[in-house]
Amino acid sequence: MNRTNRDNVLMQGILMWVKPRARILAPLSTLIVLVIYFGFVTKSFLTLRNLNNLLEQSSLLAILATGETLVLLLGEIDLSFANVATLIGMIMALMAKSQYGVGLVIIVCVVVALSIGFINGYVSAYLRVPSFMATLAMYQIAYGIAHYVSKAVPVFTVPKLFSILGNGNIGPIPWVLVCAVVILGGIHFILKYTRFGRYVYMTGGNREAARVSGVNVRLIVTMVFVISGFTSGFGGMVGIGRLGSSYDNSLNSKMIDGIAAVVLGGTSLAGGEGSILNTIIGVLIWVSLGIGLDLMHISIYIKDLVRGLILLVALVFNVFVQRTVQVK
Repeated sequence: MNRTNRDNVLMQGILMWVKPRARILAPLSTLIVLVIYFGFVTKSFLTLRNLNNLLEQSSLLAILATGETLVLLLGEIDLSFANVATLIGMIMALMAKSQYGVGLVIIVCVVVALSIGFINGYVSAYLRVPSFMATLAMYQIAYGIAHYVSKAVPVFTVPKLFSILGNGNIGPIPWVLVCAVVILGGIHFILKYTRFGRYVYMTGGNREAARVSGVNVRLIVTMVFVISGFTSGFGGMVGIGRLGSSYDNSLNSKMIDGIAAVVLGGTSLAGGEGSILNTIIGVLIWVSLGIGLDLMHISIYIKDLVRGLILLVALVFNVFVQRTVQVK
């Protein structure tokens, strides 16, 4: 075998290894480039203190993005998760202010979060309202309720348990990171090792084929939205615990952050392709981008513009790499 043939065989071997991993490798390469770049242009990006801050900020966003990952895997979208998180956090704060026990607070918040998820899923799956519109309506409803019950006045009472989960440490490890690992690990296990997880991918990949194969597609869609409701609610409680106060728009901005992180990580908007690992990478990219720009002292008047442009470039790069590998 001559050198040219050996090089061709080697290249084919590399492509065969890269092709099934392109959806992970493309965003991972983006993350590595960002970390190296910010490490060079700033003095503190790679310091232990900043890396700890990066993990803490990523943890909260990862919790909220986990449910959105499942929804996008179905080819659906949930626009309400950030406002639902805000609403659940407001309910928690108001109940704590009224001196209800933490056990009852948790039960009420979880029930409300699951109920909202069920409504989103039922309206989308059984009433066949497009999830974009159904969750857009819930986005407004959740904000409206939070605005009404709080009268636009911040609530500064937070249960001690969630203040610890949001800001405390277990040794050197932040509790919010532990919460994120539990949520991410649990959903990863469900997707990878359970029948329900296989049904999620089947439904997102080809809904009609899944239905013909005996999958109760409507039930799967409903259950995924219920899970999204739970992760939104839990993220809302931890997030408000971290902030130490609850406003009627405390976590609303997390909607763009969550969807951007999931898509940036490589999960397909068309459904059927993606994973929790993709979401973890996407979250790290998005948070690294925000922190890096802050450390570069980018003007607040153009920060969002720069962030959007970098996001667009990164998304185009990810899609280009994935398509190039698939074609070859």
